[in-house]
Amino acid sequence: MAEKKTKGALALPAIKVAAIFVTELDARRTGGECDDVRFSTTCRLEGGQSSPDEHYATATVSVQPENCSEEQCRPYRVEVKITIVYRRESDAVTGAKMKEFAKANAQWHVWPYARELIADITARMGYPSFYLPFIPRPIDLAE
Repeated sequence: MAEKKTKGALALPAIKVAAIFVTELDARRTGGECDDVRFSTTCRLEGGQSSPDEHYATATVSVQPENCSEEQCRPYRVEVKITIVYRRESDAVTGAKMKEFAKANAQWHVWPYARELIADITARMGYPSFYLPFIPRPIDLAE
């Protein structure tokens, strides 16, 4: 099977996205008010093998105030977990290749969903929509 590398990402045509779903959502209005709140975002990625033909990765994206030390200053925090499941379509794709593919691509595949969901949730909470950056910071897949 021919592999091709494109800008650091491993492209394997025999791997398909089987599912993408929100596994957990925690959006809390903490009631604080502050004129100059700066928010930080973090993203953690965990993954593993769910069956011989499937690997998964779960991205946890959090948005919370970074410059507020007291609870009364923190207006909200949002955390979303999105899981993506990759399925191999060919026996030529090994478990190691599936893991490498998930490590290289999972964050890029779930980021647009997290970005849209967080913007929508913050707007529905009555705050200005919080938009994650278009491009995520590189992170590593934890086992």
